[in-house]
Amino acid sequence: MTQLELAQKTGLSRASIANIERGQQNVGLHHLYSIANALEVSSLSDLLPPLSISQDREEEPQMRTSEKLSEASKAGVEQLIRNALKQGAKQSTGR
Repeated sequence: MTQLELAQKTGLSRASIANIERGQQNVGLHHLYSIANALEVSSLSDLLPPLSISQDREEEPQMRTSEKLSEASKAGVEQLIRNALKQGAKQSTGR
């Protein structure tokens, strides 16, 4: 699929798709769902960056969030991502 085709399916501009691919543009959660739908991705977590797992397995995985967010906002975003990942895992395992 070309950037233009993906842009047309998601309502984003082709330039936005190119910037997202290069990591030069933040992606809103609603756009992430649009992109996943357009790409027919089975789980939203397939589009998310991998979690960096700490050496201590009992510790929660750390996620990268925007440096411009307040600590409370970062925590909220991280919780949304965790919930999306858990939901994706449940759907892929049929639980």
